[in-house]
Amino acid sequence: MKGLLKALASLAILIGLAGASIYFVYPGIMLQGLQAAAANAAGLTHRSVDINGYLAHYYEGGQNNSQTLVLLHGLGDDKNTFVTAAQSLSSRYRIILPDLQAHGANAALLGRDHSIQGQVDFVDSLLRTVNANRFVIGGNSMGGHIAAAYAMEHPHRVDGLVLLNASGFQLAEESAYRRYPESVSVTFFEELFAQLFVTQPQYPRPVLQHLANELNAKIPVMNDLVEQAQQGKHSRLNDKLPLVTAASLILWGQGDSLLPVAYAEALNSALPNSTLVVFPNVGHLPQFEAPLEVGQQLQSFLDGIYP
Repeated sequence: MKGLLKALASLAILIGLAGASIYFVYPGIMLQGLQAAAANAAGLTHRSVDINGYLAHYYEGGQNNSQTLVLLHGLGDDKNTFVTAAQSLSSRYRIILPDLQAHGANAALLGRDHSIQGQVDFVDSLLRTVNANRFVIGGNSMGGHIAAAYAMEHPHRVDGLVLLNASGFQLAEESAYRRYPESVSVTFFEELFAQLFVTQPQYPRPVLQHLANELNAKIPVMNDLVEQAQQGKHSRLNDKLPLVTAASLILWGQGDSLLPVAYAEALNSALPNSTLVVFPNVGHLPQFEAPLEVGQQLQSFLDGIYP
């Protein structure tokens, strides 16, 4: 018996050491494992499709349901940002969470059309490929910008629009999009989180270093994307928002230092059929800081559109 207990204790130590090794030496593997577990718990499956030679990655859940919700992440983010907020929705609705071009698991390639129009065309190709014909579409930050432009380009396919601290509407001449520095470190993410969140997430330093390494490998592409997002017919939506015919839900973090609540109020005034909900003590990413509340608002909005 003592020998068995000793063996089990030794095994526990070995497992602990293996976990520590992954945590410190391969933090990306641990992060991917946690993200996969969260997606699985939300009823979402990682899928990919070929779009004219470009492999597009996305999460999908509730695919047997006819009513569809598409949510687009912001600049520098990926499909994982909406996983928790969408967790309660996949039992009734089909959920599609794409990685945008140059983000997440999608390749970051110079020479692609990364403008807002280019992202709209990419999302449209993805949705047509996976047979999503009518849907509610929404997004956070740049994803909201793209979702609003999509609603203008394809009104016959959009049943509703959701904007979470969305960019694209300018109260000043200066754009909300900022170029990345030539290289980033852990400090970059610490300072970024201080801007984005009211309650900052506490990521371990090895994970932040992993994120810095990933971003450094594609900064030229990301800065090209930032430049393109500020050009073209959908770079500024101020005069076009009255053209959106779909019902719109605006969700905003009151503590957003990048896009203050004045932007949300201007959006609400410009959109013909909109509802504004402001979350206190929440920053630029409501789906991250208040996922349950965002999920509840999405549920109520979807239930109104698809009774």
